[in-house]
Amino acid sequence: MQKNVFDARVQWCLVFAQPLSQLTIDDSTPCTLHGAIVRQKLNAFLGEDVHYFERNLVISSFDEDSSVVCDGIPCTLGELQQGKVEARLILEFSPENQEDNSSKVLRDASWKDIARTALIPWLITIQKQIREKKRDDGKSINLDGLVKKSGYIGERSLKYKAALAAARGVSLHEIPSSHVSQALVRELVDKKEYIRHGSTATVALYNGRGEIVGSSTLKVD
Repeated sequence: MQKNVFDARVQWCLVFAQPLSQLTIDDSTPCTLHGAIVRQKLNAFLGEDVHYFERNLVISSFDEDSSVVCDGIPCTLGELQQGKVEARLILEFSPENQEDNSSKVLRDASWKDIARTALIPWLITIQKQIREKKRDDGKSINLDGLVKKSGYIGERSLKYKAALAAARGVSLHEIPSSHVSQALVRELVDKKEYIRHGSTATVALYNGRGEIVGSSTLKVD
């Protein structure tokens, strides 16, 4: 029986003083920038039923069953969107193929990922969905739907998809995302670079001066 296989992602989160539905969203809106660990269970993508993957968008079906948020950096939405908030997240964990802590898998996220996005228009769209009862309200939101994906799958999917398209002489749109994700999960398992059971994944948030703002850990059972 296949043991559980987990990957870890690092992602940005925003926390507000009020629920999103009640905010006036503009450059001056205050918030706190946080980091999080998201543990992803990948077992579902080790099967052979490719048609299943085509029917279910695999990127959105990752089982993100654990998240830990660390301390944050106070700022405004305008400062974030204009690239005035310098920060970095660094995540590390021991992979399955390491019996000790001599080698770590490192992943990171930069403030530049947020500065390159249309953060405020995106949040206004989210707020509209909340007011239309299409999604839950709350004082926090992760930026996973806005910034580039992290983790083994997210970091490699676009390049892998482009390589497949070039090899087959077709466009990117003709390569099913499900095939890409399934192949990358199998590659991850072959390399044994998934999180080792009984180990801990740690994420640390650093400010623009390289000072640690806070850190959090996640136990992988």
